[in-house]
Amino acid sequence: VRGLVPDITFLLLLDPSIGKGRINRAYDRLEMEQQNFHEDVFHGYVDLAKANPDRIILFDATKSINDIEAEINKHLRRLLVKLGETSDDI
Repeated sequence: VRGLVPDITFLLLLDPSIGKGRINRAYDRLEMEQQNFHEDVFHGYVDLAKANPDRIILFDATKSINDIEAEINKHLRRLLVKLGETSDDI
C-alpha cells in the first residue's frame, strides 16, 4: 500500500474462539487455521491499536449490535465535529 495508512480504524474486539464459533457457513482458508494462528492475529491487532491509539479505536464486540453501532456512531459524530462539520451535516 506504499505507506498509506487509514485515518481511522474501528477494531471490534472479540476472543478468537468466540468469533470462530459465530461463523455459520463453511470455513475459508484462513478460518481453517489453528487456534494459535487466530490468537496471534488477534494479539497483533491489539498491539497495533496500543501503538496507534489516536487512529485505532477499540470496541467491545461482545456487546449487542445496536450497542456497538451506537458507540461507533457517537465516535463518528465526535470526529466529524472535530473536522468542522456542523450538526446539520451529520
